[in-house]
Amino acid sequence: MNGFDARLVYNTASQGYNAARVDAFPPSLTLRITAALDLAPGDRVLDVACGTGEIALCAAQKRIPGVHITGVDIAEDMLTIARHRAMQHGLTDIMFEKADMERLPYPDASFNAIACGFAVFFAHDITKAIASFWRLLQPGGRLVLATLGRNVFAPASGMFLDLAQEYVPGLDVCLPWRATEDITALTALCTAAGVTDPAVRHEEYASRLAGPSDWWPLIAGSGFRSVVMKLSDDTVARIRHQQDRWMHDQQVTTLTSGINFITATKPQGETRRALSALQEPH
Repeated sequence: MNGFDARLVYNTASQGYNAARVDAFPPSLTLRITAALDLAPGDRVLDVACGTGEIALCAAQKRIPGVHITGVDIAEDMLTIARHRAMQHGLTDIMFEKADMERLPYPDASFNAIACGFAVFFAHDITKAIASFWRLLQPGGRLVLATLGRNVFAPASGMFLDLAQEYVPGLDVCLPWRATEDITALTALCTAAGVTDPAVRHEEYASRLAGPSDWWPLIAGSGFRSVVMKLSDDTVARIRHQQDRWMHDQQVTTLTSGINFITATKPQGETRRALSALQEPH
């Protein structure tokens, strides 16, 4: 995604990422994604752009016999945290590797289930990325994607962006998730990638704030970090002070975020079709 360096942003945000995700979304969200993978004994699972391992670890903690899970991410700092978390939980049938989701180093039909949570929009070519996930699935395999919908961390995110652009006129703001926030466009991307009968659903999630300053960890530990990195320390301090006051005055105690879910099961004989979709120019 032009203007957004996911590796740099998430290496920088890695220390606050896990806390931000926990605060932003309830554990039921990760459980839902994992449940949709419909894991069975012996399955091979891929968690694409795994971050600190939330989905991969949730799947591994089910301890289904013979299930092996691989998590991949381009941010090594994220992977370091994921590996440490796996060790803490005593999980052995799980590994984390550095890999770009647009150049996944696996043969066709390598996995029975693939998840990608809140990351596919970082791909330079989203259709090609989804087609590569589909190609890596065995017939009968399950694909589960989650993307950010409209109004992520609203209203705090909107206020933050307004203030950032007020303090820095002409500020380049790149928010890649906007490419997949509309479910009609998202369905079209999946269909163009060769995904068979994708089921797409939008839901709203609420994040309760303990205090008027609690919006900041969500911004600093998420993709909005790309905007923060373009601001001086003094500007950040001014924005935080002004927004804290605004949050208090407006009595904002809850942030809302839209989430889009995509699920699909690969029919028998679909491997060649997915490979063709991957090779076609878009």
